[in-house]
Amino acid sequence: MAEVLEVDDEVEEFLVKFMVRSGQGLYTWPENPETSWEPKASLVCSVQAPVLINNRGHFSFTEENFEAINCNLLKVSKVAKFQ
Repeated sequence: MAEVLEVDDEVEEFLVKFMVRSGQGLYTWPENPETSWEPKASLVCSVQAPVLINNRGHFSFTEENFEAINCNLLKVSKVAKFQ
């Protein structure tokens, strides 16, 4: 999962910040941000931003978001754009 930080329409790439999986259905932001320019073709789908579920920095996505992601995993990468 990743948040889109910037879009470069000229070269058709996104600057994304990756989350780290932290348990079943949970994600966190790493201490050292992991960013990368990724081609637009690697975008699986857009989902709602995750919800903070505890004070340890764990985030969760809705079941609807997971279903949308799973339906589109045949694409190149596992990057989802937050709305």
